[in-house]
Amino acid sequence: MSASHAPAVHRSAAELRLAFKTLTAHHLPRVVALDKFDSLWDEVNRAATSASATAGITEYVALLKEMQLWYTEELKGPP
Repeated sequence: MSASHAPAVHRSAAELRLAFKTLTAHHLPRVVALDKFDSLWDEVNRAATSASATAGITEYVALLKEMQLWYTEELKGPP
């Protein structure tokens, strides 16, 4: 199989959760945090989509819910 047709490799839900915890532990400027959050959110969504036919999707969905809560409470409020 050529590289362009190789299946996408995604980080595990545990690896992505660690990346999210690392993001939330740093007190980054809001713009930087939003940019990093958006990138991580997209990555988790892609991984969840790839895992949609497996039992592993539950871990990604739980992480997305946790991320949404943090975003609402920490980043979406007043600057």
